[in-house]
Amino acid sequence: MSDEARYPEHDDGKWNEILMVAAFVFGQYGLRKTTMEDIRREAHVARSTLYRYFSNKDEIFRAVVEREAEDMLEAVRLSVAEQETTRGKLRAAIMTYADMIRHKVNVHRITQRALMDFTPAWTEHVQKMMRQLQDEFQKILAEGVAGGEIAVEAPDLAALTLVYALKGVFMNVAMDMRLASRDEIVDCLLDLMMDGMRPRRESV
Repeated sequence: MSDEARYPEHDDGKWNEILMVAAFVFGQYGLRKTTMEDIRREAHVARSTLYRYFSNKDEIFRAVVEREAEDMLEAVRLSVAEQETTRGKLRAAIMTYADMIRHKVNVHRITQRALMDFTPAWTEHVQKMMRQLQDEFQKILAEGVAGGEIAVEAPDLAALTLVYALKGVFMNVAMDMRLASRDEIVDCLLDLMMDGMRPRRESV
């Protein structure tokens, strides 16, 4: 069901405002400890107003995750659209993904414990986002194959592998600033990928 169907009145801006506040509160206290009253208080809205938009905190959390996933995917698509080469598109997509992950972690002050707290309710939505991100990478790889820039027998499998590699690498980078920089990791990853996907010349 679409947001419009579930929340018919959210176009007045209050819906978005509540989501922004809720994202911060979830990051501060964790999903388990956060209450509807915490969100209501931080959002400075009446109880009746909060419950007009959302039935419970799990529904708010789902909306927060869906909104942030949409924002991330849209940012990835826009950054990719500005590039012409396969390497440029991959680099733009990975850089944008890494920046969005780091931004979300920093803004919400998410700790490893908080992430574990989020996991049960987050799993379904994270999987959906990862599938959509995989689709974006698969398009890039398929276009690269069609243009003769790269050679990949299974773009779908390559895209899936890339997505899961990114998920692990950049969450750790975002949570530990002592690790290598985003640019260093992305360029190293691309070097490994592009060397492995470079078309081989037929031996004479």
